[in-house]
Amino acid sequence: MEIKILEKADNYLKLRINDEPHTLYNLLKEEIIKNDEVLMCSYTRDQTFEETIVFQVELEKAQTQLKSFLMQPANSRRSMSNSERRLKMHTPNKEALPHLKPILSSKKIREVVKSTDLAQIGDFLTNFVYTTMRIGIKGKGGSVHVWDRALSNAARETGLISYFPNRFKRDKIADGVEAIIAYAYFNSVISLSEMIDILSSWIGDDDLKDRKIEVLACQNAFEQLIRAIILKFRAMGIFEDLDQKLTI
Repeated sequence: MEIKILEKADNYLKLRINDEPHTLYNLLKEEIIKNDEVLMCSYTRDQTFEETIVFQVELEKAQTQLKSFLMQPANSRRSMSNSERRLKMHTPNKEALPHLKPILSSKKIREVVKSTDLAQIGDFLTNFVYTTMRIGIKGKGGSVHVWDRALSNAARETGLISYFPNRFKRDKIADGVEAIIAYAYFNSVISLSEMIDILSSWIGDDDLKDRKIEVLACQNAFEQLIRAIILKFRAMGIFEDLDQKLTI
């Protein structure tokens, strides 16, 4: 691991980190933001340096020293921070969705990828987060329907494809990925803002200037999103049939 300090103050730290898995920083960000003293914590891919992450943390008060904060034991933090309480107000409630409750309560990932109901909702969520990233963060006008080939290739590259029936073609594989995204969202495994953050981190401004390049960048971004979701599934022990040894 290579780390370079880009900016440093009493309550702010910005690092460039090389050669570490992208999904690690999503989990690290979640852990750090639990603390009430954290005003902002984020990470993004550095477009100047390949395979490099820029990670930054800002605390609310300058007198709160970063060193003492980072050394603080995790079990000494409050069970729920103010920011988490605000987020909890927007947490989806699967109990309010009686027609989806059976599939949202399923413990088998192979059942989830075959759900047409979740696929339809996931199609909306997938295109919502992608279009929000494209317009709101990248400033690129016009909506885009996420390509089936980008999602199906992402499923293959991450190994998620092993949970699909062999007869599934590209469009059905894409539907399965969207079903997984919907399942993860409604079970509070990942939020919309987290999904948007991950996509934004792996799609550069130049990627949106050419359609062919954008499709490849879109595939890569959704690979990272799938990896983040699978890691969360594993950590939470949600699925009985999820192979813990699966390389993602």
